Amino acid sequence: MRKLTITFSLLVSISTIAQKFTEVSNQVGIDYQYPGLDVQEIGAGITILDVNNDGWDDIFQAGGIFPSKLWLNKKGKFIDATNEYGLNVIDSIFVQGAVSGDFDNDGYTDLFIANMGIPPHRGDNHPPILLKNVKGKAFKVVLQNSFTQKGNYPGATWGDINNDGFLDLFVVNYVEEIGNTFDSLGNANAYTPFCLPNQLFLNNSGLSFKNVAKEFNLDNEGCGLACCFTDFDNDNDIDLILLNDFGHFNGIGNRIYRNEFPKQQFIDLSDSLNFYDEFYAMGVGPGDFNNDGKLDYYLTNIGRNRLMTNQLNGFFDVAQKLNVDTQFHHESVLSTSWSGIFFDAENDGDQDLFVAKGYLESMESNAVLDQNKFFINDGNGNFEDRSILSQLNDSIVQRGAATLDYNHDGYLDLVTGVIKDTRSELARTSQKIKLYRNDSDKQNNWIGFKLIGSENVNSDCIGCSVTIKMKNGAIQIKEVDGGSGHNSQSTKVLYFGLGEQKCAKNISIQWLGNSEQEIKELKSGRVYEVKLNGKIKKIY
Repeated sequence: MRKLTITFSLLVSISTIAQKFTEVSNQVGIDYQYPGLDVQEIGAGITILDVNNDGWDDIFQAGGIFPSKLWLNKKGKFIDATNEYGLNVIDSIFVQGAVSGDFDNDGYTDLFIANMGIPPHRGDNHPPILLKNVKGKAFKVVLQNSFTQKGNYPGATWGDINNDGFLDLFVVNYVEEIGNTFDSLGNANAYTPFCLPNQLFLNNSGLSFKNVAKEFNLDNEGCGLACCFTDFDNDNDIDLILLNDFGHFNGIGNRIYRNEFPKQQFIDLSDSLNFYDEFYAMGVGPGDFNNDGKLDYYLTNIGRNRLMTNQLNGFFDVAQKLNVDTQFHHESVLSTSWSGIFFDAENDGDQDLFVAKGYLESMESNAVLDQNKFFINDGNGNFEDRSILSQLNDSIVQRGAATLDYNHDGYLDLVTGVIKDTRSELARTSQKIKLYRNDSDKQNNWIGFKLIGSENVNSDCIGCSVTIKMKNGAIQIKEVDGGSGHNSQSTKVLYFGLGEQKCAKNISIQWLGNSEQEIKELKSGRVYEVKLNGKIKKIY
């Protein structure tokens, strides 16, 4: 009996040590329950933003056909501030996702609302909406004359494409109607999607926006479902990744466009860089998983995901090689992935990977109870499946996902957005927004950077990046997120795990379209605000 007791205690101890995340949404005040079932299968985007500049990241939850929510962070506890900030103005909007960015450089981050606008199938009959943040106290609808075209907009991404200091906006436009082709027996055997042109809005000094997608050859009609402005070639301007759903059926696959600044054009390099692919593309996650100083990209799908490793002269899919393709839930039943998020869960200096999963009711061959995946990076670019041990393996219908440090302990936490659908309701799964607190052992050091732009660098510094060279020769690079995942956006604070290092050395800040700033050394365990003029101060 004594032997059995010792063995049981040891198992409990191992289980406790292995536990990395705890779901705490209700515990910290995020208790909203959807008042019914959602007829829309995409969306549920999550946006992280600091609405009142108090240093505590807040959460915007895209509600789909139900009201969206603003969760205001009160030092680790959240309150529903939706009405307080005037966001009930979008209650009639079918919000799929949102992206935050200070479009007028007044020091307060604003919100662009991406919505399904075209009836009768699922639309709200509204164009998309830009919400101006009024001194951190309220949001109001502005520049309606700039956004008049109704569409089915699942998401967007901010980025300054011409390096004039003002954020521009790319918006993906989705399906208008889906038909079918039939075999000789009258059975539907393929989709025939009819899709809408994407939009690129050029910012006129914060006074207006103009749709220039056609001039830049970015009005692609390939069922756009995800996008990301990102500097994939490290040349200090913002390039564009566009993911298209239904690529296998309409022959319009994923794209990567290189910004030719100072020329006012983007060049499609999808074929020459081996990026082009046709599948059910759902989301894009940037992150340098192999610490070589170049951003790689995780692309999600119904079935086999892709991990596109960046060689500058081309991309190579290594997802299957590294066992992070997550193609099947079991046997031949497909798994459905939405947001793939890279972040350093253990602060050991490498990028781990979280994949938000969720059932798609319109597909016959995908799993109903599809569990999230979480992979730990071993520091050499290899991954180990820790989905069960991390307790991130929920099987609810998750879509959007984002990272933030909601409790200021230096370890990144996870938020996931959820669609409330019929089958998961019958399975009695808890279908609501989830906040997973990172409960790592907290033995590793870390450092964070909040970048502030001025002059010809946008205030939120979206598109700027920080690089740290580690003692072991590894290079860490992180970019301020303007929108990624599936219709989502993570914190604009850049967190770096340092492992046993007590300070960060050889820090390089690449100010978008501007000069590079070198910092020799900073102490760990702190988040620093760094301004373009060189001023550095500790936030916490």
